[in-house]
Amino acid sequence: MSQADSIARKLAVAHREADPLTSRILYFPTAQAREVRLLEVSSELPPLGEALPYHYNEAPEHGVPLPVSLILLAEEDWQQVQSGVLPLPDGWDLTMAEAI
Repeated sequence: MSQADSIARKLAVAHREADPLTSRILYFPTAQAREVRLLEVSSELPPLGEALPYHYNEAPEHGVPLPVSLILLAEEDWQQVQSGVLPLPDGWDLTMAEAI
């Protein structure tokens, strides 16, 4: 397991604890493994009609030594992503994503 994989799993656990209404977390491994990319779906969120990543710098003091990009989606937005109506950013390929 790569460092990025390990961080993604750690963040998924923490995010589910913070938002128990998270129904899905997808991890998008990158070829260089120099960034952690997560997409999270929660019924707690209002639909926004867009899938834009939030970018966070590495935080080694919190056990996250790599930058993180996070897309947060409402259930409605997730359905639109799945149907192809709402696109993900370049480089975010659903066929390569891993559910965690």
